[in-house]
Amino acid sequence: MDYKYISKYQQFSNDELKELENTIINNHPDDIDNIIEVGTKAGFATLMLSSISKNVITVDEPAFWSPSVRDHLDLNKIHNVKVRNEQDILTVLEQEIKNKPEVIYIDSVPNEITPFLNVVKKFQKTASDYKSVTIVYRTETGFESEKLEAVKKTPKKKPAVQDSVSG
Repeated sequence: MDYKYISKYQQFSNDELKELENTIINNHPDDIDNIIEVGTKAGFATLMLSSISKNVITVDEPAFWSPSVRDHLDLNKIHNVKVRNEQDILTVLEQEIKNKPEVIYIDSVPNEITPFLNVVKKFQKTASDYKSVTIVYRTETGFESEKLEAVKKTPKKKPAVQDSVSG
C-alpha cells in the first residue's frame, strides 16, 4: 500500500520497508492483533505496521519531527495507532506489553535491544496467559527476528496426603 509521507526523513528506503514487512509476515503468518513499535521517529514504518495489525502502539522519546507521526497518520486517515512519546521508553513498554502484542518491532541496532528483550521476558514469566512474541529489529544488513516462546508454567504440586489408619 502506498502512503502519503511528506517528511524528508525516512529511517530506511522503501525496499527496506518492504523487507521489514516481509520479515514480520514471514515470521508471524497468523493474523496480528497488536504490534508495539519502539522508535517511531516521523512514522515511516508506523504507516506500514498499521496495515498488517489491528492495533499498533508506537513508542519513542519526545522529539520534534516535522511533520510528525500524528501528521502522517491524519494525512493517511489511519486510526488504529496509539502514539506514546515519553522519556522512559522501557517503562512505557512495561505498561503497553500488557496488551499482549504478537510482534514487537524495535528500530534499534542489536546491541541496544537487550533491555527491551528483558522487559518482554520478565512479563512472559509473570503473565499467566501470555503467548509467544516475535521480536523484529534492525541489523547492519537488514532485519532479524527472534521468537520468544511463551514460558510454560508447570502447576505446583500439592503435597501428598498421608493416609492414616485409625485403630
